[in-house]
Parts: sequence; C-alpha cells; structure tokens
Amino acid sequence: SVNARNAFLISHNSKLYAFWSEINSGYYQLKGREIDFSSNSQAVINNTGGSNDEISVFPINYNSNLYLYYRISNLGQLTKFNSNLNWTAITNLPTCAANSPSPELRVIGQDTNLYLIQDESGCYTNRVVRVYNSTDNGTTWNSVVGGTGSSRINGSDVSAHNYPDIIYFDSNLYATYVSGCDSACSVKFTRYTGSSTW
Repeated sequence: SVNARNAFLISHNSKLYAFWSEINSGYYQLKGREIDFSSNSQAVINNTGGSNDEISVFPINYNSNLYLYYRISNLGQLTKFNSNLNWTAITNLPTCAANSPSPELRVIGQDTNLYLIQDESGCYTNRVVRVYNSTDNGTTWNSVVGGTGSSRINGSDVSAHNYPDIIYFDSNLYATYVSGCDSACSVKFTRYTGSSTW
C-alpha cells in the first residue's frame, strides 16, 4: 500500500473484511480485501475505488447488507455492496452547502434507519453539527432536528472542527461532539428525545 490511511475491519456474513484508502495514480482510492486467516488468503473486493480523492473510509452493516461510506473532497458518499462484492450506485450524503469543506461524518445502521451525523460548514457563520436519518437504504435523507437553518445540535457553539460521533444504544440515539473552542474546548453528549429535540 502507498500512503495507506483509514484502515477498518468489519465482519459480514461470517467473513472478515478490511477497507482502507491509498494513493493510486496520484489520488486516494478505496481498497478492500476479504480476509481468510485459516487459508492465509485474501480476495480483492471488486470495483472498490474511483479516480477521486476517497478518504475517511468506514464500513457498516445494515439490513443484512454491507455498506461503505467515505468522503470525496467536500462530499460524503455511501455505497452498498452486492452479493458479488461489487458496489452498487453511489448515493451522495446530504450537506448544507456544495462548498462545505472536508465534512466530518459518521453513518450507523440501526433499528429501521441509517443515521448520519455530520460536521458541516458553508451555510452558517460557524461549523454546525447536523443529524439525518434514512429509511430507504440511504437513497434519501431527512434531518432529525428539523429542516430550518437552525436545525443543528451544537446550537451557537463555535469550533473549527466538531469531530462528531453517533451511536444507537438501549433504544436511544446519542451523539457527541467537540464544542466551544473559541476559548476552551468542551466535549458535549446529547440524547435524542424525539420531536426534533435533543
């Protein structure tokens, strides 16, 4: 691997997979292998990389399918693998602006939803943390905190980077992010209570 980064392991259908991003022809491209330790072999996953800078790789299991989300420049993207380990059509993840630089994002598959938490900029004075859900395998996304300009869970907190993460635990949706770094940083935790309220 050349300048490999963002390596992750995931188990799916009783098999182990590795995904990462590495330099190929001057661009970061997605790479993947099916790993078999019993036979000490690796199978290359088909059609894993494009010609753009594909970074921030993370695999997830959802509805018995294997997904991979990643970031290309200013846009988060999601793809699903079929039974032949070829990826299907790419879905663009929502963003508040086309020029939102380097969004930090995490997608999880839980319950009947895919959930996306994303650090966005380009729409507001400050970077904002927004949460979305999808019930159609990532084809369309809806804001969990409403659809207005104030639909963000970090309020007016100012941070250069919010490093958000999200988890579904004990039938509740939780999020965490870094905030308030104009003077001193703090780490915030919040639970979704329904009706667009955190």
